[in-house]
Amino acid sequence: GEQSTAGQGLRQQAEKLRTALRAEIQKLEGEVKAGEQDLQRQRQALAQDAFDQKVREFQKKVQEIQGRVQTRTRNLDKGFAEAEQKIIQAMLQVVGEMTQERRYGLVLDRGAVVFFAGQLEITQEVITRLNRKLPSVTLQVAAN
Repeated sequence: GEQSTAGQGLRQQAEKLRTALRAEIQKLEGEVKAGEQDLQRQRQALAQDAFDQKVREFQKKVQEIQGRVQTRTRNLDKGFAEAEQKIIQAMLQVVGEMTQERRYGLVLDRGAVVFFAGQLEITQEVITRLNRKLPSVTLQVAAN
């Protein structure tokens, strides 16, 4: 499935989203660092209880940011896995159709076979048919 147009398109979509997520994480890390520096500057100016309150608010904000990043990462991974599963299902359908057409009793992953006759190699045909059956998949990522 990785060699198919759908598989290649899926990887490109995922990389684009991961790049955007990394950029957002860097921005958030910058905000956290600026917040820490701001707290340090306020330490001398504020009474202890007021400073402690600011620290608690800052820690809460950091936890919210960490939760948001974890959720976004999890949603991206989940969306990728679901799209990948669609490609695998389509590929299994193609292999099933070819197995019936050619009356194969068994289809093996090439990596599991040491020797094979060239005419039994069906990888390219599977990819060609898979490209026709499922030319692309959309990587859908939950918004939250």
